[in-house]
Order: sequence, then C-alpha cells, then structure tokens
Amino acid sequence: MADHESYRLPRTARPRHYELELRPDLAAARFDGRAVVTLDVAEPTRTLVLNAADLEVAAARLEGPEAAPVEPAIRLAAEEQQLVLDFGTELTAADGYRLTIDFAGTLNDQ
Repeated sequence: MADHESYRLPRTARPRHYELELRPDLAAARFDGRAVVTLDVAEPTRTLVLNAADLEVAAARLEGPEAAPVEPAIRLAAEEQQLVLDFGTELTAADGYRLTIDFAGTLNDQ
C-alpha cells in the first residue's frame, strides 16, 4: 500500500485561475484538450507537480512574469497520478506565471 503523503502536491506553487478546453471525440471514445493555469510560485523550485490521472501530455509551456517561455521535461508518475514538470533551472518565487498544458485521454466511466 502506498504512503498517502506521497500523493499530496507540494506547496511550492498555488493555482489562482484555470482555463480548461476539452474536445471530445465520442466515436473514438477519446478527448484532447488544453489547460491554462495562472499560478503563483511561493518558493524557488525547479519542478511543478500537478494531479493528472490517465492523461497523455503532449506539451507544456510556462510563461513567467518577467522571463521568456520555458518548455519543461515532462514525466507522468502513473502510480501517484501526477504530472511532474522539470524546468531544468530554478523558477523564482513570483506571482502570475501561466502554465499551458496540451493533453489527451480516453473517455471512460472512471
């Protein structure tokens, strides 16, 4: 049995606003979409961790309040149902980051 603490998200970043676009393909029982999350980074970090159950992530991009957009390395932690984005360098603590994630998945009754 997994430690439930490992499923908790780090508190290094806090979402402030979500924009979600879903495009279902009922005939294929699939969907794709895009999420744009405005977030505040509370303390320096090189990774962001989000909940992501049964998703395929095609791309991610982070726009900082004063920095050029960055495309992180993407890792899905299936057991924890989490998406880990590694930016390779430390993000500074600041408000108003915009994270864009393109994803796809299977429509099911879960």
